[in-house]
Amino acid sequence: MVGVGGFAVTPFPRRPCVQGFFLVPGLRMSQALPSTSSTWLRWLTPLFARIQAARQSRLGMAALFSVVLTALCKLIGFAREQTVAATFGVNVDLDTFYVALLLPTLCVSVILKNLSVSLVLAVSRENTQHGVQASLKFYREALFWAWGLSLGMALAVAVGGPVLLRVIYPSLSPEVMQRSARLLWLLIPYSTMTGMADFWAHYLNSQGRYIATSLSAGVISIAIMLGLWLLPGLNPIDSMILGFTAGAALDLSNLALSLRAARLPVLPSPTRWTAAQTSMISACLPLVIGSTLHFGTEVVDQSMASMLGEGSISELKYGNRIIAMVFGVLTIPLSQVVFPKLVQLVEARHWSELQRVTRQMAIWLLAISLPITGTLILFSQPIVAWSFERGKFTPESTMQVAAVQVMYAFQLPFYLVSLLLVRLAVALRLNRLMLLGGGLNLVVNAGMNWVLMKPLGVTGIALATAVVYLASVVFLTWSIRQDLRIRLTTSEPVT
Repeated sequence: MVGVGGFAVTPFPRRPCVQGFFLVPGLRMSQALPSTSSTWLRWLTPLFARIQAARQSRLGMAALFSVVLTALCKLIGFAREQTVAATFGVNVDLDTFYVALLLPTLCVSVILKNLSVSLVLAVSRENTQHGVQASLKFYREALFWAWGLSLGMALAVAVGGPVLLRVIYPSLSPEVMQRSARLLWLLIPYSTMTGMADFWAHYLNSQGRYIATSLSAGVISIAIMLGLWLLPGLNPIDSMILGFTAGAALDLSNLALSLRAARLPVLPSPTRWTAAQTSMISACLPLVIGSTLHFGTEVVDQSMASMLGEGSISELKYGNRIIAMVFGVLTIPLSQVVFPKLVQLVEARHWSELQRVTRQMAIWLLAISLPITGTLILFSQPIVAWSFERGKFTPESTMQVAAVQVMYAFQLPFYLVSLLLVRLAVALRLNRLMLLGGGLNLVVNAGMNWVLMKPLGVTGIALATAVVYLASVVFLTWSIRQDLRIRLTTSEPVT
């Protein structure tokens, strides 16, 4: 009997047997696994080992608890989507809201989130080089400029946002653009607080404090639902924006209390601009550029959908809701199990093994995703009806959204394999390849949207997304294969 990753493993010829605890005390896996499961055993053993180690430490238990909270918040988010569907259905009012939400989402998701990641990495480096007190001082000073950037971006969006929206959505009527500009201004407090909270959230995670940050999405979703339920006298859009704002304020307060309870710094420390801040911004720029190219496909999709008439943006959003939830579940193993394995193989320069593992994981991803894709395609209409058909979301809306969901479902296998290849490219440090791939995706997306939206409408835009990820798989496969061929020949990394 040999100990592997915290588990007792008894080797048998072609029939390995695993014994150990899995989440619930007393639950053992003592059944002999058939030979066809040896590949799964090799990949699942590190995951089981992490769970076993987590049960033996406070930090690990907090991480596991945060996973449970994250899953609960996903369910709350689904309930929020059902509430929004019942309240608005598929109409121009919801289109107007999504138009207004685009720029705040761009600022938070593309710029501030990546800046918060760079800040945490810089703080960790400062802690390693100069100690805890120096890292705390650096964090407070960097937070001062990060929050200043958040406020500056909010001001820029408030001033220039309406003009930029007219550029992105030239086909929308002046009345819709006027309402969108008003909603954009109402969303400024929400986006500002969300951006500021993101710096606290990443810092808490870096300190092993996961629970408070896991609650963020759930708190905002609950506030949105309460706004729609308890304020019937207001315009529903205004009620929803009030819920967004109140939820962001509650989340900000929750994170501040968590920082104070952990005896971590809460407020920034005013300081002048230094070379350390310049270095942090420089490290953030490649991440921002890559995220901008990725987010650009969503901007292009919404912009071109707005050309197809009222309710088209809403149809596109609803059609991707279930697909996005499936992505959220299936991509967790790629981040938590597969990516660390790829990094280890790259650091050890085991290029042949890296190719074998990547090929094997691509096959498994296809084997898992194809049945799910088929299910989503065959049962798209009942899935949409059960999820959204209530209130103002009519059976006609179900037919329209189900057709969009069918087209979105085609992207699932290509998306997962593309994400695996992206993780591999990150492990290989192929930064230029990432930027080139993001630009290629943007060009292919715009071109295929234009070709397919004429005969198919909104469903053509959804189908174009599958073509984009197919092109991404082909491009990344060819590029990474060329890189690995050089590494196999020279045994040196390509810069």
